[in-house]
Amino acid sequence: MFLIPSRERPHRLAKLIKACLDTKMSTPAAVLLDEDDPCLSSYLNLSLPPDWTVEIGPRGGLSEIYNRSFSRHPDEKWYGILCDDAAPETDYFDLMLIKEVGVRNMAVPASNADTGP
Repeated sequence: MFLIPSRERPHRLAKLIKACLDTKMSTPAAVLLDEDDPCLSSYLNLSLPPDWTVEIGPRGGLSEIYNRSFSRHPDEKWYGILCDDAAPETDYFDLMLIKEVGVRNMAVPASNADTGP
Protein backbone atom coordinates (compact mmCIF):
# COMPACT_ATOMS: atom_id res chain seq x y z
CA MET A 1 0.00 0.00 0.00
CA PHE A 2 1.25 3.44 -0.92
CA LEU A 3 0.87 6.21 1.66
CA ILE A 4 0.32 9.72 0.34
CA PRO A 5 0.37 12.53 2.92
CA SER A 6 -0.90 15.89 1.77
CA ARG A 7 -1.82 19.21 3.32
CA GLU A 8 -3.19 22.37 1.71
CA ARG A 9 -2.36 21.10 -1.79
CA PRO A 10 -5.37 19.34 -3.32
CA HIS A 11 -4.33 20.68 -6.74
CA ARG A 12 -1.03 18.78 -6.40
CA LEU A 13 -2.82 15.61 -5.33
CA ALA A 14 -5.12 15.93 -8.35
CA LYS A 15 -2.03 16.00 -10.61
CA LEU A 16 -0.61 12.93 -8.86
CA ILE A 17 -3.90 11.07 -9.26
CA LYS A 18 -3.95 11.86 -12.98
CA ALA A 19 -0.34 10.74 -13.38
CA CYS A 20 -1.05 7.49 -11.52
CA LEU A 21 -4.05 6.79 -13.73
CA ASP A 22 -2.09 7.67 -16.88
CA THR A 23 0.69 5.25 -15.90
CA LYS A 24 -1.76 2.44 -15.15
CA MET A 25 -1.09 2.27 -11.40
CA SER A 26 -3.05 -0.70 -10.08
CA THR A 27 -2.04 -0.90 -6.42
CA PRO A 28 -3.83 0.48 -3.35
CA ALA A 29 -3.03 3.81 -1.74
CA ALA A 30 -4.16 5.78 1.28
CA VAL A 31 -4.33 9.56 1.11
CA LEU A 32 -3.41 10.87 4.58
CA LEU A 33 -5.09 14.16 5.47
CA ASP A 34 -5.26 16.38 8.54
CA GLU A 35 -8.66 16.98 10.09
CA ASP A 36 -7.86 20.70 10.41
CA ASP A 37 -6.69 21.16 6.80
CA PRO A 38 -8.40 24.27 5.43
CA CYS A 39 -8.60 22.50 2.04
CA LEU A 40 -10.21 19.32 3.40
CA SER A 41 -13.46 19.77 1.46
CA SER A 42 -11.51 20.20 -1.79
CA TYR A 43 -9.65 16.95 -1.11
CA LEU A 44 -12.89 15.13 -0.41
CA ASN A 45 -14.29 16.27 -3.77
CA LEU A 46 -11.46 14.62 -5.74
CA SER A 47 -12.20 11.40 -7.59
CA LEU A 48 -9.86 8.71 -6.37
CA PRO A 49 -8.76 5.56 -8.17
CA PRO A 50 -10.73 2.44 -7.14
CA ASP A 51 -8.26 1.04 -4.58
CA TRP A 52 -7.46 4.37 -2.93
CA THR A 53 -8.86 5.46 0.41
CA VAL A 54 -8.78 8.64 2.46
CA GLU A 55 -7.64 8.64 6.08
CA ILE A 56 -8.31 11.77 8.12
CA GLY A 57 -6.67 12.28 11.48
CA PRO A 58 -5.18 14.82 13.83
CA ARG A 59 -2.42 17.01 12.50
CA GLY A 60 1.01 15.67 13.35
CA GLY A 61 4.49 15.17 12.06
CA LEU A 62 5.08 12.78 9.17
CA SER A 63 6.31 10.00 11.46
CA GLU A 64 3.13 10.21 13.52
CA ILE A 65 0.94 10.27 10.41
CA TYR A 66 2.74 7.27 8.86
CA ASN A 67 2.66 5.31 12.13
CA ARG A 68 -1.08 5.94 12.47
CA SER A 69 -1.61 4.55 8.98
CA PHE A 70 0.67 1.57 9.65
CA SER A 71 -1.42 0.74 12.71
CA ARG A 72 -4.59 0.86 10.57
CA HIS A 73 -3.02 -1.47 7.99
CA PRO A 74 -0.62 -3.72 9.92
CA ASP A 75 -0.72 -6.70 7.58
CA GLU A 76 0.15 -5.21 4.21
CA LYS A 77 2.74 -7.16 2.22
CA TRP A 78 4.54 -3.92 1.37
CA TYR A 79 4.40 -0.18 2.03
CA GLY A 80 5.49 2.69 -0.15
CA ILE A 81 5.40 6.46 0.03
CA LEU A 82 4.31 8.80 -2.73
CA CYS A 83 4.49 12.57 -2.47
CA ASP A 84 1.71 14.85 -3.62
CA ASP A 85 4.22 16.69 -5.78
CA ALA A 86 5.34 13.54 -7.61
CA ALA A 87 4.36 12.79 -11.18
CA PRO A 88 5.12 9.22 -12.22
CA GLU A 89 5.88 8.89 -15.92
CA THR A 90 6.60 5.18 -16.35
CA ASP A 91 3.76 2.77 -17.06
CA TYR A 92 3.29 0.29 -14.21
CA PHE A 93 5.83 2.15 -12.07
CA ASP A 94 4.09 0.82 -8.96
CA LEU A 95 4.54 -2.82 -9.92
CA MET A 96 8.15 -2.20 -10.92
CA LEU A 97 8.92 -0.62 -7.52
CA ILE A 98 7.21 -3.44 -5.63
CA LYS A 99 9.17 -6.04 -7.61
CA GLU A 100 12.42 -4.19 -6.93
CA VAL A 101 11.75 -3.82 -3.22
CA GLY A 102 11.42 -7.48 -2.34
CA VAL A 103 10.76 -8.22 1.30
CA ARG A 104 13.22 -6.06 3.24
CA ASN A 105 14.37 -3.31 0.92
CA MET A 106 13.25 0.14 -0.13
CA ALA A 107 12.83 1.59 -3.61
CA VAL A 108 12.24 5.29 -4.09
CA PRO A 109 10.94 6.73 -7.35
CA ALA A 110 12.93 9.58 -8.81
CA SER A 111 10.95 12.69 -9.59
CA ASN A 112 11.29 15.40 -12.18
CA ALA A 113 8.07 17.00 -10.97
CA ASP A 114 7.63 20.72 -10.70
CA THR A 115 7.65 21.29 -6.95
CA GLY A 116 6.27 24.81 -7.09
CA PRO A 117 3.04 25.79 -5.34
